[in-house]
Amino acid sequence: MKKFYISILAVAAFSCFNFFCMSNAVAQAVTKARPLQVFSSGGGNMTLQAPAASIANYTLTLPATAPGTGQSLQSDNTGILSWVNAGTVTSFSSGNLSPLFTTSVSTGTTTPSLTYTISNAAAHTFLGNPTGASAAPTYSQVGVDDINATGTPSATTYLRGDGSWATPSGGGGGGTGTSLLIDHNGVTLGKILTMARNTVTIITPNGYITPILLNPTSGTDPFPISQIYWDGTGCTGTPYLNDGTGASSPGGLVSYQKTLCHSGQTGLIYELQGPYTNGTATSVSFTAVDLENPTCGANAGTRGGWKIQSITLVNAGLPSTIAYPLTVQY
Repeated sequence: MKKFYISILAVAAFSCFNFFCMSNAVAQAVTKARPLQVFSSGGGNMTLQAPAASIANYTLTLPATAPGTGQSLQSDNTGILSWVNAGTVTSFSSGNLSPLFTTSVSTGTTTPSLTYTISNAAAHTFLGNPTGASAAPTYSQVGVDDINATGTPSATTYLRGDGSWATPSGGGGGGTGTSLLIDHNGVTLGKILTMARNTVTIITPNGYITPILLNPTSGTDPFPISQIYWDGTGCTGTPYLNDGTGASSPGGLVSYQKTLCHSGQTGLIYELQGPYTNGTATSVSFTAVDLENPTCGANAGTRGGWKIQSITLVNAGLPSTIAYPLTVQY
């Protein structure tokens, strides 16, 4: 029998594992947390390491195959890893953005989309809160009651620059008269400037001067027919309000007021179109074909008048329908 001898040069403590022995110092170094490093043949390395904190032992088992394009790792509750495709969005809430926006949602893909479209608003409406308390905004028309001012709005009051409704010293309305012309619905048509039997000349709340019939003889038309020239046959084309200059020296008269006139051919009311200079309108020379006086008839030649354009009753400061009988309020 051969004998083997182990020479111990220094006293040291040893630990053995499956007949493999090492010093305790080496064993402690081996059992400390060490990262897993994979080295590249081109230089550099990739490191995979456990958390620094104390953790329970667990095992992750890699898949047996390589991943497909865009796949990622997924684990079950035992640590078995598998390759899975990226998920898709199946539901998405855009919230309630009405009435300002409408929304459309596209789902079912990995890149869902949300589209906002500004909603159309009804004509002459504004987005805001027309109530007297806190509320969600809505589209609504702005009325007199929506103006944030003190006092009470009425047919005889006006809005001052300090945000208050006040009554003029002359009794309200607009213009320089002291009496009011009021229709059967209680709407103030304007302040009376002159009266002549069946015709009253007023200045409307919007500053237009116009005659109004107290007792219309034809239907319910409240305006007398004006002398209006037309440059087309049959009282068509461009209308001009007669300035009375005739053919000898037509045009050149200045109007210092906002005047309304009425056409029996069209049934419309008109305002002076200009040309305007410093708030005044100057009549012009033109070639006339026909004249309303009050029916349409031939009146060709060079004439003078103010070019006119149609305007609505509401824009002139009058109700869309003037209700009879009318009342003079002194």
